[in-house]
Amino acid sequence: MSAWLKLVGVVTILSGIPAALTVIGLLVAWLPIWLGVLLFQAGAAAKRDSDYDLLRLIEKLKTYFIVQGVLVIVALVAMIIAFALFGTVFLEMFEEMRTGGPILEA
Repeated sequence: MSAWLKLVGVVTILSGIPAALTVIGLLVAWLPIWLGVLLFQAGAAAKRDSDYDLLRLIEKLKTYFIVQGVLVIVALVAMIIAFALFGTVFLEMFEEMRTGGPILEA
């Protein structure tokens, strides 16, 4: 388990580096880097054989899964909002095409 946690941690860190190269990406680039560090630390703790390291492994994984869960919830809410917004825009465009011009409401 140690090797896989470290591998996924390194890949996650590397996925955050290109985002850090842009100005807007700096706002979100810290998330994959932080999650990668958590996984790498969990992998290091999994390699050792003590109760303290087992607790450390579980704490790191707990934090990782909490952050990932929050990110999934935020992404789902953003997706629902985007579908609602774009659906409204497309319906309005189709209505304009059907009637032959923009709808003017008073």
